[in-house]
Amino acid sequence: MGQRPVMAAPLRDGCGRGVVKQVRTRRPNVAWQPVVDIAAGVVVGHEALARFAGGQDPAAAFAIAERRGVALQLDALCRAQALRDPPRSGLVFVNLAPATVAAMEDGLVRLHAGSAGPGRIVWELPERAGWPRDERAAAAVRAALPPGSRLALDDFGAGSADLEKLVAVRPDVIKLARALTSGVSRSPARAALVEAVLRWARRFGATVVAEGVELREDAEALRRLGVPWGQGFLWGAPAIRHDVLGGGDAREGQETEAVGARRPR
Repeated sequence: MGQRPVMAAPLRDGCGRGVVKQVRTRRPNVAWQPVVDIAAGVVVGHEALARFAGGQDPAAAFAIAERRGVALQLDALCRAQALRDPPRSGLVFVNLAPATVAAMEDGLVRLHAGSAGPGRIVWELPERAGWPRDERAAAAVRAALPPGSRLALDDFGAGSADLEKLVAVRPDVIKLARALTSGVSRSPARAALVEAVLRWARRFGATVVAEGVELREDAEALRRLGVPWGQGFLWGAPAIRHDVLGGGDAREGQETEAVGARRPR
């Protein structure tokens, strides 16, 4: 996830009605952004990103849904849309809203893999507010996942309590925030932090993904550091049509329909 940030739109009543209508009429769309093997330059998976009618900012849509008490339903609808027709091959990265994570902690929600199958799915926990509060909560979240699927911490490195959450969750995948990866080729301090995360990941069997990569020099620096996977505009913007992004060279799909920034959580 880690693309250019977007400004949330004002929470107008008209927008609120539109969000509720999205839930009732089942119309959110899904864009897909490739996740690539940095060294090999091949696609290893795609992240599902929600898109709404009229180009409404996803961050604003979910903020309104939270206010209106339909965030859980909207997130379930977005997940269902993504898993109904996922890319043909590779991993499928699916975001979870904070409301969904909270319901999982309380044993109120269990996730389903849809047509992708659990072995292909990486469930992304949103930064800060959506991460489980402690090891007990993290265990409850794990119990709500389909057996065989993986759990990721999204935007790692963007929050003040990230290390504490890393220990509590013990994720299968760590997605480094753009704040760590952007400019890493020119910043020994950022590089040292990335190396520290990589050491932890190797010891506990986690895979690291560098988000928000836009420059070739940053991609090369991340490759030299040993980061296996990357995601960002360098390899492709999110695209509504995933059928041309279904594996192979990471350059595939860069001429497909480009859409705006990711669905923030």
